[in-house]
Amino acid sequence: MKKFIPLLLAFASAFPATGHPDPAHSLAELDRHLAEAPDDAILHLRRAELLLRRNHPDTARPSVERALVLSPENPEIALLPVRLAHAEGHLPQALAKAQEATRRFPGFPPAWKWLARLRKESGDGNEAISAKLRHVSFKNAVDPGDFLTAAAWIRERNHDGDSFLALSSLDQAVGVFGPIVALQQAAIPLEISLSRHEQALVRVAALVKKYGPSSSSSLLRADIYEAAGRHAEAAAACDSAIAMLDASVAKGDDPLTAIREQILARKEENLAKTR
Repeated sequence: MKKFIPLLLAFASAFPATGHPDPAHSLAELDRHLAEAPDDAILHLRRAELLLRRNHPDTARPSVERALVLSPENPEIALLPVRLAHAEGHLPQALAKAQEATRRFPGFPPAWKWLARLRKESGDGNEAISAKLRHVSFKNAVDPGDFLTAAAWIRERNHDGDSFLALSSLDQAVGVFGPIVALQQAAIPLEISLSRHEQALVRVAALVKKYGPSSSSSLLRADIYEAAGRHAEAAAACDSAIAMLDASVAKGDDPLTAIREQILARKEENLAKTR
């Protein structure tokens, strides 16, 4: 990624800082700016992006083609034909252009994101995973959702060793973003499936350390203890969840309050298994 930063800076320095509207601007505003600067590649890029987001590929095509003529070495612009072909429903063409984009700009994360998406849509799960793992290797240019997608695709494939590979992807995300809830909630079932109950409990502890104890974290512990056959501890975890729910009744801000009776029944089921 470091090698690519100077390239991005070069693109940025090629255009006046005040010469382009915000990407959120309307089509009318973009067209007004283009009337004043018809050879501005970035304006054509933003116009094409806006129209593609609105699912108007035919209207976007002139700006895609003009942007490519004006700035063919800009990686954002190089992705426009990929997006255009996809919007037009030409999946094989979009996939071929995405492969070309990753060859030309191997350090540009969005190219790998598109390649992964298109391979997945084409039904090539293995190659989709390979591209997605390359995408998330650019840790400074992705978000937690990208790692969650990678882990979900790996779990869906379900080859030998894929549970460990999915966990590895989630742990990379935890290393970048911290033990956020979505990442740990995705990892805990994997740990349970591998009978790594202590590791799963460590993940719950990390959530509690960051966010404080909650009824949700207590129920996560109950899940783990039940999977491990530790029913007395599972019952205690359910009891803890109920206590926290009862303490929050006055606030009325815990969505798990609606299933209090189910948690109570779960506690009793676990106690019965200890007798």
